Amino acid sequence: MELNGGMEVLAEGGERARDASELGFKLPEKTPTTSDLENINFLEPSDKTVNVLKKLNTHIFPVKYQDKFYLDCMSAAPYTTMALHSDFVVGAICCRLEKLPTGKSRLYIMTLGVFAPYRRRGVGAKLLANTMKLAKDDPNIQDAYLHVQVNNDDAIEFYKTFGFKFKETLKNYYRRIEPSDCHVYSREVSDWTDPAPSK
Repeated sequence: MELNGGMEVLAEGGERARDASELGFKLPEKTPTTSDLENINFLEPSDKTVNVLKKLNTHIFPVKYQDKFYLDCMSAAPYTTMALHSDFVVGAICCRLEKLPTGKSRLYIMTLGVFAPYRRRGVGAKLLANTMKLAKDDPNIQDAYLHVQVNNDDAIEFYKTFGFKFKETLKNYYRRIEPSDCHVYSREVSDWTDPAPSK
């Protein structure tokens, strides 16, 4: 799954033009099963690991993010995290904190992406759940929100499953993709409950 935040997109698993091995990633020889992915660990980006996050996003998303994007990610630790399975970085959620006049903050989910062999096996759900649980425990965070391309039905259904509600449609939000309109989805963090384990 890939949901891209300056440009929210959820792909159907098509590979990027650049092979993961070119970017220094070693992927498993066989597609992992859901049971293989029960133990996912989380790693916050740091000065030492931010290049791994950059490589991951380069492989998954159709845009190159500028340095400010990654500075925002680092500033939003621990909400920005990478998912690790064994010794593999297999996905990441990138967030930004936005200050409100009240003194509280909104959590903006910029991207959520998972390598193709690991998609539709709960990795994205675990990344989102981890971030939302942390946000719930932070009294300074009011809610979480994101943008999603209007024709991205899979992404919309994914977020609705986790209680995100439609707020509005923004016309001509995207400059380099069609359709250019996006929907805004958000939800409070105070009533977050972890999803039931998949069976």
